[in-house]
Amino acid sequence: MSSGIRRRNVAGVGDPDAGISKSGALDTLKKFDVYNKVHDDFMQKRQLGGAVTLVTCAILAVLVYCEVREFFSVEVLHSITVDTNIDRRLPISLDMTFPHLRCSEVSVDTVDSAGDTQVDAHGGLAMYNLDANGKRSSGDPVAKEGDCWPCLEATDPEHKCCNSCQALKDAFNDKGLPYFHVLDTAMQCKSSIGCRITGHVIVNKVSGNVHVALGRSVRRDGKLVHEFNIEDIGDGFNTSHMIHSITFGDYVDGLQSPLEGVHKIAGAGSWMYHYYIKLVPTVYISRWGTTTYTNQYSVTDSARNVQVREGELSGLPGVFLVYDFSPFLMKQTEQVKPWSYVFTSMCAIVGGAFSIATLVEMALSGIAREEPELDVIEFYGLVTQKLQDLKINPDFLNRNVNEGFSGGERKRNEMLQMAVLQPKLAILDEIDSGLDIDALKDVAEAIRSVREQDPSRAMLVVTHFERFLRYVEADHVHVMYQGRILKSGGKELADKLDEEGYDWVLKEAK
Repeated sequence: MSSGIRRRNVAGVGDPDAGISKSGALDTLKKFDVYNKVHDDFMQKRQLGGAVTLVTCAILAVLVYCEVREFFSVEVLHSITVDTNIDRRLPISLDMTFPHLRCSEVSVDTVDSAGDTQVDAHGGLAMYNLDANGKRSSGDPVAKEGDCWPCLEATDPEHKCCNSCQALKDAFNDKGLPYFHVLDTAMQCKSSIGCRITGHVIVNKVSGNVHVALGRSVRRDGKLVHEFNIEDIGDGFNTSHMIHSITFGDYVDGLQSPLEGVHKIAGAGSWMYHYYIKLVPTVYISRWGTTTYTNQYSVTDSARNVQVREGELSGLPGVFLVYDFSPFLMKQTEQVKPWSYVFTSMCAIVGGAFSIATLVEMALSGIAREEPELDVIEFYGLVTQKLQDLKINPDFLNRNVNEGFSGGERKRNEMLQMAVLQPKLAILDEIDSGLDIDALKDVAEAIRSVREQDPSRAMLVVTHFERFLRYVEADHVHVMYQGRILKSGGKELADKLDEEGYDWVLKEAK
């Protein structure tokens, strides 16, 4: 057991610099240091602790990655209000394919409830023919100069040569003959068998429809009329189609489009398809403050064959997109987390991870030392035995820790804790402070008793009372002054200090 004696700093007694302020700005700053430094000589490193540290760092890296990823993710806040933006115009983007209809056989029109009609709305749309492979066709062949391609059943003195597909159809129309049955075989028309429609139309923000239907559309007497020869569809009008995409409003990445990828195959006859679309006006406000107006929508569809019999239709063959608006506006706002969020989260993660790791390391260390676990009865027996060894009143067990204890009783209580925990190294700093002579002897006897149970246990007693060293029977004595050890010795040094004080030590150290 080693004991150290510290000389109390009293101004004017043994301190040549007493009363002289040595603290500058840096020395003053040291007073606020709450991070106690432990010398490497007192640090014990083990393989188990290293393994726990590596595992903790790996887990910490995963947690930090997840937290950073969460920080950079965007949270979308949703709110609903009444839509008052009725004056806005609505762009409708279309991309559709009709694999069995030529572009010249259909027209694209818009009609709304405000009475606004766009006839054959090609302004923002592109329509191009497709060949048998679904690729864009360069167009139907045209006869060279001097050639004469036959007009087939429409041949007459006025129509001897039909050198283009349109000339052939005009010849059939002039004679009132249907021509659909010859389009797939006539040399003038066989290059183009399908049509793709892509682009956009701009309509009023009121209910209406966009349709792709049979014939050429014209406005007559304030009404929209489709002109076609009923005889042309005697064998039916194939309105099979594929919807690649349809959006209402500005494009928003990630916005679901229920009609995207829809395929419809028409059977025999002439089919009329209706898509009833319910639009929900939506405004997106990005994290950068940009605003995008668009529409989410749901859709239901129906289809029916409008060819009652040959030469008679109960409706117009084609595809009709019928839309209506919800009176509510959905607002979606992107929100990012502030930097304070990631800072506080990182502090909590790092601190929490190492706190838990410390508990795990302590538990694993206890298991590695193969220390037996005690149940309640065994622990009570251990504490009772330690009370007897230290000659402490068993009534201590019926009292709350450090509640109503005198100075001597508190010191005895600390000795009891040390006896139960059995540390390898015990540092007792001024354990004799505030004790009367009887309590001082009892504490010294308790220290000797604990040490006798395990002579290999190291105990460091720091005291200002020289006589206390006689009671504890210290093996080594060190005199420390202002952070330096001035004198070391055995029991004889303790006796000399008790008799002569400290001044002679200070004189020798000068």
